Amino acid sequence: MSRTVPPVILPGFANPVHDAQTCFRTLLEAMSQPGKTVSLSVMPPVTYLNATMPAACLAGMVCIALTLCDTETPVWLDACLDTPAMRQHLRFHCGCPIVPDPGQASLAFIGNARGMPRFDRFSSGDPEYPDRSATLIIAADLTAADPDRRLSGPGVSNAHNPQGLLFGSASLPAWFWDDRAENEAGYPQGVDVFFVESRQTVSDSVRIAGLPRTTFAAPAHQAGSGPFKERISCTLQ
Repeated sequence: MSRTVPPVILPGFANPVHDAQTCFRTLLEAMSQPGKTVSLSVMPPVTYLNATMPAACLAGMVCIALTLCDTETPVWLDACLDTPAMRQHLRFHCGCPIVPDPGQASLAFIGNARGMPRFDRFSSGDPEYPDRSATLIIAADLTAADPDRRLSGPGVSNAHNPQGLLFGSASLPAWFWDDRAENEAGYPQGVDVFFVESRQTVSDSVRIAGLPRTTFAAPAHQAGSGPFKERISCTLQ
């Protein structure tokens, strides 16, 4: 049933301009304060788009797509999200091209994190235009009881988190943080990440968190390494 195209196009935002602005402000908050969980409160209907994804998580991803995608935004969908209904919905509301290769995408939507491609499969931009890189939107469990990473860098308050901000995201592949370290080392090039809560059952909002390329992510057992080198983020441009 997950691959059935609905008989009619589902609506997007109830109030397209206002809702997109609300979502964009939330995305900015998440990306400017790495590791902080914030709530997307504008949930478009997603019935029939994908029966295998939790409704709240899928609605959050569609909300991000309706906000950031347009005719000049190549989108890649992983096998979990790539249904005829989803393709039809994005093309109708956003006009975005759906590309077959993750390296061609500006935005990549990943419903199955454990099966996602390695970071080097996505565009990291180039030295002259580092903003021409991919942003990954990944469904992940943000309810981990034992945080496994310590975040530091721009947007992480040294005053409130002198040893770095503890952060945990389960359901990620074992290699994720190794690839993420290589990605961070390649600054100013690199991909940025939004996590969308995959286990939330209430569908009137969904938690998200941002992880820009400028953020250091060390194992949680390691203490902070002192002041970070100031950088200028090139995200969400």
